[in-house]
Amino acid sequence: MKELAAVIPFLALLASPPPTPLERLPQNAAGAAVRRAIEHAGGWSAWEVKKTAELKRTTRRLRPDGSVDETRTEVHRYRLRPAFGVRIELEEHGKKVLFVNNGRFASKVVDAREDLSLASGREARDETFAASFLFGLPFKLTDAGARLESLGQGPLDDGTVAERVRVTYEQGAGDAGGQHTWTYFFDAQSGALRAARADLSPDKSFYFEFLDEKSFDGLRLPTRIRESTMAASGKRGSLISESTVDELRFNVPLDDSLFAIPPR
Repeated sequence: MKELAAVIPFLALLASPPPTPLERLPQNAAGAAVRRAIEHAGGWSAWEVKKTAELKRTTRRLRPDGSVDETRTEVHRYRLRPAFGVRIELEEHGKKVLFVNNGRFASKVVDAREDLSLASGREARDETFAASFLFGLPFKLTDAGARLESLGQGPLDDGTVAERVRVTYEQGAGDAGGQHTWTYFFDAQSGALRAARADLSPDKSFYFEFLDEKSFDGLRLPTRIRESTMAASGKRGSLISESTVDELRFNVPLDDSLFAIPPR
């Protein structure tokens, strides 16, 4: 009987389910800030029932002097679960461009012809992962492999007091494992995600501002994102781009063929 009593707790431990996304958040100030941001954005239960998303986005790319270099309209389709998938369609310099990611591979297609160059493959991965990641904030901060660290409070440029959370990723986690470091700035009063800094390398950093929150099917999401360069010192540089969400629908039927890599 003693042996049986010792085995039962062991078997129960083996049978315990893996942690839910919210349970992966640490029980510290960083985890509390992200939990509060998720609640502000509508709560986990409202997010986890979203299987797909389709949106239209207008992006203005700017020159260093602030003038508009290019304006383009993009149609984004995201397969959020059960399997990751991204499809982005746009027109660029008079050509029809498609970026597609099937969860394993990404590809760029120009005027119905796949660009097999290494640079285009990297661009496709960057465009698809970045678009879906920024769209999924703050919920994506619960991803497996994310390590959260509180940097305490600090002011934003407009004087808002923000909770600062630095996030690094374990090797193999998503597309940033062991490579990128992000710092997120949450409004200390409301919990809203206000900004983020992405450090991609010692001399390559960017700053994102999240603006104009609106409600969509139970979620409160920013509809305007401004991206700027940032020096290693933390000084913000010139504005690179500004994107606005013009339309957004959740749980629209999206056939798996939309996320297929074109046959070669």
